[in-house]
Amino acid sequence: MKIVKCKKSGTVFETRCAKIWLEGDISVTKIKRDYRAGAEDVIEYLNAASKITNKKPMPNLFDIRGLEWMHEAGLNELLATKSASITKATAVLIDNPNLWQSFTLKFILMICAKPFPIKAFIDREKAIEWLKQFK
Repeated sequence: MKIVKCKKSGTVFETRCAKIWLEGDISVTKIKRDYRAGAEDVIEYLNAASKITNKKPMPNLFDIRGLEWMHEAGLNELLATKSASITKATAVLIDNPNLWQSFTLKFILMICAKPFPIKAFIDREKAIEWLKQFK
C-alpha cells in the first residue's frame, strides 16, 4: 500500500486493487480497471480503508466499474466484521450493462446477510445523494 497526496482528493491510499480517499464525510473506493481481486487484495484494501477513515464508520461509495472478477473469499471479506466496523452504508457504482457485476450484486443483496445497507447505482450523483442520509 502506498499513500499519495492529491490536490483534488487530499490523501489517497493506493492498494493493489483500489484507490481510497475521502470526499467530506464519505469514503470513496475506486477499484482498478480490469483487476481480478482475491481475498488478500480485499484484506489489504480493508486495512487501507481503516487507516483513511481512522477506523470511524462512514458511508462508502464503492466504484466497481471495470472490475473484471472477484473471488468468493474476497466477497466474504468485504461483508465481514472488519468491513462493517468502518462502514455505515455502501453505494456500489456498476457499469451499465454489466451482467457479471449485476449478478454478483444481486447475489450479495439477496442471499448474504448484509451488515450495513447496500444499494447499486449507475449514476454517481444519485449514489452520493443516497449516502448522505447515513452521515
